[in-house]
Amino acid sequence: MSQYTQKVVVETINKMYPDVDTRDVVFTKVRDNIILHHPEYGTIERTPESIFKSSSLNFNGTRIKAVNTDIIPKKQLNSKAAKIAREAINEIEQFLLISGLTSEDYIKNYTLPDTGYTISFYIPSKNYGINFNSALTCHSSDTEYVDPKIKKYCKSKDYNYNLWKACNDKNIIVFNIYDFYWVLPEKKPIIMSKISHGLGKDKKVYARKCRVGIDEISISESKDLLNDWHIEGAGFYYKDSRVFSLHDKDTNEPLMVAVVGRYFEQGSGDKFVNKLGRIATKRGITVVGGLSKLTKEIIKKYGNFHYLITLSSGGSSLNHSEGSRLIGPRYFWVDVANSLTYHPRNYCQKGVLQKHFGKPLWDVTEENGKVRQCTEREYMESLGFCRVFDHGLKEVFFGKEHIGSGVKDE
Repeated sequence: MSQYTQKVVVETINKMYPDVDTRDVVFTKVRDNIILHHPEYGTIERTPESIFKSSSLNFNGTRIKAVNTDIIPKKQLNSKAAKIAREAINEIEQFLLISGLTSEDYIKNYTLPDTGYTISFYIPSKNYGINFNSALTCHSSDTEYVDPKIKKYCKSKDYNYNLWKACNDKNIIVFNIYDFYWVLPEKKPIIMSKISHGLGKDKKVYARKCRVGIDEISISESKDLLNDWHIEGAGFYYKDSRVFSLHDKDTNEPLMVAVVGRYFEQGSGDKFVNKLGRIATKRGITVVGGLSKLTKEIIKKYGNFHYLITLSSGGSSLNHSEGSRLIGPRYFWVDVANSLTYHPRNYCQKGVLQKHFGKPLWDVTEENGKVRQCTEREYMESLGFCRVFDHGLKEVFFGKEHIGSGVKDE
């Protein structure tokens, strides 16, 4: 409950107990006693933590019931998920300290001014934020299939997008870490590498000391590199994919890899467009000017192309782009109550799901008597999965002509 500031605590108590006087509420921790006055029943001392855990207050023998209990913070349902979050925050903090920061260099549980959004760490000198995101408390599933104990944590599908936007409006780059990535051993080194990059702790290599390779790295090897360097892994490979790479001139070591292919785009003339599927840099390395050098080479070979950047990746915009547009959040299906296993939306066609999980699809009869097949959402939530939306994407266009994606501008 450390995210509850004195202002938030006072406002919450005032909503719960409008007749209680909070003028003398002063505390450092939520387990410190605070003074509350009642015009008729006198004065008592309680901790904010105990107040929020109860639906009433005992004023010297007279019990006052809270008029609004919906705003009372609830304990997390899943102790395993809560433990993962606590351990992750501690591990990230230790990494910040090992990286050379002191406790004076960052603010923990930082609430953005004039917003209701809190991020796990904020480093003012870098205008850089790190946020650990628990799927248990930011999912958007609230249908009849969802466990009522989990349903109460449901938030808007735009919650993470609005958090990113609140940071972006204040020129804060925020790197968001999802717990369903954190629990995978192969992802953690990538996550720590991205934090190191955000702190400016990477080893710097200048692009002028690198050379560009085209198809020098095989498709198979490029997948291995992307899985080792990119938090979302190799992803999809499109038609006629080619591998562009950046190599150290002296050692010939690959430092960056990008895969470009032809993507069939519905809703925009039903045509193939050139798309950069993935681009990643070796962990622990920042190639100064590397993106510029690679994208120039891709433009030479392909002309126009476009690329989707995850808004919460903590990265900056690519150079030499002709424009960009924002695309709404995508979703993942996450087993938040048990294993935190996840399935990206792209892999969730119903036929694939039925084969993967072994549970047959079923028919649903509407109120008007019309029969339809169950939806993807009904199917996944019946298995105990919840939807978790990310922060959205920025589609960046390269070349002399813009190539649309069929996605409506925001």
